[in-house]
Amino acid sequence: ALVAAPKSDEEREEAAKFVTQLAAYDVTPQSLTRAVAEIRAYHGGRKPKVLDLFSGGGAIPLEAARLGCESHALEYNPVAHLIELCTLVYPQRFGTTLADDLQRWGRKVIERVRKATADLYPQVRIPGSAQVQEQVELFGEVANGVTTGQQCQPVAYIWVRTVPCRKPGCAAIVPLVRQAWLRKKGSFIASVPRPKDKGRRLEWEIMSGSTSKDVGSETDEQTGAGESGCPECTTPISSDYVKECAMAGRLQEVLAAVVVDGGRSKIYLPPSVAVALPSVESISERLASLETELAVKAPDEELKGKLRDQLPNYGFARFRDLFTPRQLVVLMELTKHIRTAHREMVEQGMEADRAKAVATFLGMAFGRLANSFTKFCRWQGQDQKTIAAIGDRQALKMVYDFSEINPFAETAGCLPMAIDNEVFCIRKLATVANEAVVTRWNAESLLYDDATFDAVVTDPPYYSSIFYADLSSFFYVWLRRIVGALYPEHFALPSPPKKREAVAQSSEHEGDHERAEKHYRDLMQRAFSEARRVLKPGGPLVCVYAHKTTEGWASLIKALVPAGLMVTEAWPIQTEAKGRTNSLEAAALSDSIFLVARRRETTATGQYETEVHPALERIARERIKTLWANGKGIGGADLLMAAVGAGLRHYTQFAKVEYANGEEVPPERFLQEVEGVVLDTMLEEIFGFTKA
Repeated sequence: ALVAAPKSDEEREEAAKFVTQLAAYDVTPQSLTRAVAEIRAYHGGRKPKVLDLFSGGGAIPLEAARLGCESHALEYNPVAHLIELCTLVYPQRFGTTLADDLQRWGRKVIERVRKATADLYPQVRIPGSAQVQEQVELFGEVANGVTTGQQCQPVAYIWVRTVPCRKPGCAAIVPLVRQAWLRKKGSFIASVPRPKDKGRRLEWEIMSGSTSKDVGSETDEQTGAGESGCPECTTPISSDYVKECAMAGRLQEVLAAVVVDGGRSKIYLPPSVAVALPSVESISERLASLETELAVKAPDEELKGKLRDQLPNYGFARFRDLFTPRQLVVLMELTKHIRTAHREMVEQGMEADRAKAVATFLGMAFGRLANSFTKFCRWQGQDQKTIAAIGDRQALKMVYDFSEINPFAETAGCLPMAIDNEVFCIRKLATVANEAVVTRWNAESLLYDDATFDAVVTDPPYYSSIFYADLSSFFYVWLRRIVGALYPEHFALPSPPKKREAVAQSSEHEGDHERAEKHYRDLMQRAFSEARRVLKPGGPLVCVYAHKTTEGWASLIKALVPAGLMVTEAWPIQTEAKGRTNSLEAAALSDSIFLVARRRETTATGQYETEVHPALERIARERIKTLWANGKGIGGADLLMAAVGAGLRHYTQFAKVEYANGEEVPPERFLQEVEGVVLDTMLEEIFGFTKA
């Protein structure tokens, strides 16, 4: 976007090769130097000014800074703002020595929290049972020193939720999964419940085999809603009954397996190896003592918005309900020692801004841990690791079994790994010499003069795809307790601000979908109008968009056109990992559409039949040929959306488009027309069908 377009096919091919090199994870210094030089040359030897007005975690401003630009990041959400400071400001300002400080203080915090909570995660002894020895021999772990009687540190605890049987007279405990799957790669291992004493208690047996049937199951799936049944009397258990039990306090959790590190594979032990922990009453007393010492309660705010989708129906209505009692003790101890560490840094003479940066990075590490340290984390049998609660699913989802990691063990999501990740990030980010200008503000009233920026590049909220404030509140409630005093202007509210958030969320408008859509459209229109105002004449506005519904696209168009912007180009770029969680369960786009827009200087009205439709036919045919590339390019929903995006050029060049009878062509109808033209062209070009 910041250099001239290639003038020939040869130049385009060369440019494509160079961009591929530039997009590599470990880009060479030569490629980076060349890119910076070409950008500077195109802008008369100066740094171009680039703005991202919906900057989120700061990926776009980071690349702008890396490419030698004067980079500006604007963000409304406080959690994202802190992430931006840790991405775009602190590493560049303090350099790699900040990583050394974080590593040193991080180790102190880990050891202090470990010492305070050592009794909550005791070691376990490897039993001499046949099932365990079968695992040891299967994976050749004897060579790694895993032997009977050995003391090992648990990596994770696998818990299963239970309800009492609904049949009158049956006192059985019903596990809500048929088996807790532990390994599903190369071989199958599961913890299988065995009812005892007429189902009044469950014994969990570790079973292994080469297929799922070998462990007593006809399927390698867990169980779905309404598929559970009493192991004693076979009475089916519906999801409604589970919710009823949950609301009445009868939804319980039982330990199904303990996971230890066996070297090349995990070793799965029965619950009987677990050492007795302090009583629930004792743990609760410790938590209350910590709350008194810190003068702040563990998060007890009510779950709202997107986080209310499922969990309150199961009795989880407040943030503290998301964690086990011992998890809350660990997290509150961590809160305490991060705050203590910051105070000690200042007392020992560390510069105030530097101490603030170290404490903020410790807060980021806290967030990494907390996300993998709830009652809603899943154990992934394929990779044998715990999956974070909030990830690509963009929500907290009810699960019938969950993984509780040992926060100090060497496993995905643990505290040492969380801090090591932050240290790694600082060292990488410090190589970007330019510090960006990071501002927390909303995009409707930009704090810049007219014609300030050479380019605006942004990835805006996707209509109703993600509710950012709701999801960020999971981290906000903790960060407010950890570093809120360091950022009082950003954490004054009990929850993240939502009033000016650019999402179409009906629940924020008394369930009125039309009001929610209008809120999104109006806010985006004002934001794009502001973007046009601060953009220099001729400068590009690049907007990344990946919403797959006509409704979402229509709202974007309704914001772009009145804002005085016209789409001049649209390209699909593969931005999503093929194996991301969301893509495995939904017909998601694997490409994002990059819309390139510029200031529209005319207020003319266009005629659909004579000016817009003929051009639309040409661009659809051209795009499908070039992007499909005889099956070597993109296809499916990505091809359709890319062609639709390109078709916007001929619609948005006018302030308004009318049919010959004078009726206005609204965006929704235009998009339907575009889809029809594109699909007809796809049938003709790809399958050889022609419209009768």
